[in-house]
Amino acid sequence: MNQKNIELIYTINHYTTALMKIWSDEFPHRISISALLVLGELRDKGPQKQSDMAHFLNVTPGAMTNIATIIVRENYAERIYDKNDRRITRLAITAAGEIALKEASELDTRVNTDVLGELTEAEKVQFLELFNKLNRKIHL
Repeated sequence: MNQKNIELIYTINHYTTALMKIWSDEFPHRISISALLVLGELRDKGPQKQSDMAHFLNVTPGAMTNIATIIVRENYAERIYDKNDRRITRLAITAAGEIALKEASELDTRVNTDVLGELTEAEKVQFLELFNKLNRKIHL
């Protein structure tokens, strides 16, 4: 690996770690970004099966069970049982989950306005294009 590749990986990791620290310091709810993504999906698409959420997040069913357990325990979501087949359960967002998402959105706006405000619109487009290119390569 050449020096520029090492420096690039370090810089991306440093940026991500710093951003996550800001989030963990300022976000009042003790749930993960993955849990927030699940809540957003539940808000936007309605109740969903855990297997569909695992596919959406690209995580194992076991990891999704852990996320679901936490968001249900903390009352951000609830399990709904299918009336025709009780083996089928779906997750649905609760009012507390809606509040958490609203607060996450407000924090996201504040943090990203501050951090990404350092970039010009052209730099934002270039940044996004570069990360999308890398993401396409990783997800082959």
